[in-house]
Amino acid sequence: LQRQSEELDEQLRDYYEQQHAADIARRTEEIEDRRREYEDEWQRRRSEEGEYFDEATYQFEQSIHEQRMALEEERLSLDRKIHKKRRELEEDTAGEAEAAWERLESEFQEQMEAIDARYQALDEEAHRYWNDRQRSELDDRRREFEEDWDRRRSEEGEYFDESAYEFEKSMFEQRMSLDEERMSLDEQYHEKRQQLETSPMGQDPVSYTHLTLPTNREV
Repeated sequence: LQRQSEELDEQLRDYYEQQHAADIARRTEEIEDRRREYEDEWQRRRSEEGEYFDEATYQFEQSIHEQRMALEEERLSLDRKIHKKRRELEEDTAGEAEAAWERLESEFQEQMEAIDARYQALDEEAHRYWNDRQRSELDDRRREFEEDWDRRRSEEGEYFDESAYEFEKSMFEQRMSLDEERMSLDEQYHEKRQQLETSPMGQDPVSYTHLTLPTNREV
């Protein structure tokens, strides 16, 4: 019976070893698929947009994407490393095996948290980039609006319709204010979400519902 029990344990370990190897292979393939799909999407956009294609945005997004993929590969490497050490510990009959398990799990947790922190920093960098870009676009729209009306004032001279200009300017500024308000709400939401993700409440999906509902009611 003892021998049969040991054989069953060995079969079970082999089964989980195969499952782990299959999972690693699947995740590795998914990373490559995401790289390929990312480039295919940007190549499609480059082809469709031609001279209007935003190369600067592509370069920034590609940098962020590659850093995310590198972190995913680092997670995989850490997973393989820890899995190997776990198997070694399973065969260890020394009296300190339990303490070694605790050290291993603590090490794994710390390294995973470090990777998660770097991932979060990338998300923050991307958020700042797009937020700054939106604000820059608003400034460009304001400048273009005034430049267009100054041109019309110069061309039309005494026939320039000042009342129409004042009305259009009022409507334009209200639209800009609404866009700025949307950006402000997005900033508040992003900040609260970041705080939630790094807090114990972040493990509770209901917490995210409480986060989004007030914003929906305000809008």
